[in-house]
Amino acid sequence: MRNANVVFVIFVLAQGATACLGVVSSDAPPDSGSTSVEAGDAGPTVQDAGSTAFDAGGTAFDAGSTAFDAGMLPTAVDNSRLVGFPPIRDQGPLNTCVAFATTYYLLTHEVNLIGNRDGSLAANQFSPKWTYNLLVPGADTGTFLPDAISLLTRHGAANQANFPYDLNYRAWPSSQADWESALEHRAEQSLNFYNCDTTAGAADLKAWLAAGHIALTQTFITRWVFTKIANDPATTADDDEVGNDVVSSVSSADSIFHVLTIVGYDDTLWVDQNKNGTIEPGERGAFRIANSYGPSWKDNGFTWFAYDALPTTSAVSGGPSRIQGWKGALGATATGLTVRSTPISVVARVSVRHSKRNQLALRLGTSSATDTMPSRMLSSTVPLHSGGAYAFDGTSTPGAATFVFDLTDIATSGETAAWYLSIEDDVTAGDAELLAFDIVDKGRGIVRSVTARLPLTVSASTQTYRIDYAY
Repeated sequence: MRNANVVFVIFVLAQGATACLGVVSSDAPPDSGSTSVEAGDAGPTVQDAGSTAFDAGGTAFDAGSTAFDAGMLPTAVDNSRLVGFPPIRDQGPLNTCVAFATTYYLLTHEVNLIGNRDGSLAANQFSPKWTYNLLVPGADTGTFLPDAISLLTRHGAANQANFPYDLNYRAWPSSQADWESALEHRAEQSLNFYNCDTTAGAADLKAWLAAGHIALTQTFITRWVFTKIANDPATTADDDEVGNDVVSSVSSADSIFHVLTIVGYDDTLWVDQNKNGTIEPGERGAFRIANSYGPSWKDNGFTWFAYDALPTTSAVSGGPSRIQGWKGALGATATGLTVRSTPISVVARVSVRHSKRNQLALRLGTSSATDTMPSRMLSSTVPLHSGGAYAFDGTSTPGAATFVFDLTDIATSGETAAWYLSIEDDVTAGDAELLAFDIVDKGRGIVRSVTARLPLTVSASTQTYRIDYAY
């Protein structure tokens, strides 16, 4: 794709949702969901792990919240050429497309865009293994988009240098350093771009892309129908892309969803939908897509998706029959992400040992020191009886892990507060051991630790521990 100018605009984001899966694992097949499988030109064999359409309950992008003039949009944008976008990678034989789209591509790019960081460096790439391993039940089942966004919002993600992607989907990150560094790079919230199959909806998404951002979407990839980008003899602007593959339609639905990344667009590309050799209204333009099938797939891991492939009916007379190109309850939907900028002021560090992490739940809260029960609870994702019947390293050998939680959002400055840790162990076989519980005031460098004699054993019960500290 030719070089494209970028117009920078500021937007406000909100929560989005969908589900996806990736490639069937040969050594640990999914233990739930349907198993309709099809291989084809769209990419490797993929399998449904149980999925849903985009949640219409998320807040839609509000074009009226900006002073952006649609006439300012450049004709072409390719944000994969920006320094912060990471290299194309292959998810391999795992169902990790959600983790790749949300964590490796989307979070990496958005954090690097703000910090002007080099996305080619492993230390500046966020690990899809972090997201996938923390969300699956110790099996290669695939994950849901809302869960991935929730994890990135609450806990952030470790980078590829510290927790690199591989085919081990059971091991959890267990070091204090990984959890602390993850908190420094979190999603703030997500934004739904609804009705991208309409002119107005597509313009909203293109405005987001023109501001340097990227987005993700969900599609039936094994039902993609490809054609070639045609040559417009009236211009040389499209010459670099002529003959490259472009999705002209999605022929039908199946049980197979795939999440991938939207990195740009080009309004000038000609997709001859009715094959009559004449450029007609509705045949111009396509979105640039980054996939997680490796650089040998299509155009170095990228492809094009025609604007006209999005609506349920082609705008071109004689155009291909199809279904809606991207999934969504309110038209073809894409989701973007913003990055949290609120400083971390107070955290909890919890070290615990267990042989079966799915028997364990950690919950944190706070209240005034005069109260005896928490009045504000931290919303966290892990560990909450999750990860399957394995130790933290994914084996059957009991081991320890240190988790770090950001308490800033539930803290009240100047309050003499009680901080609570609730440990729940739900069966007698395989006890939980509390090894450490600290409250850390990051601003003042003060650490307060639980006064009980450690380690403490919790067996088939819930125990609550308290630290009083004036934050």
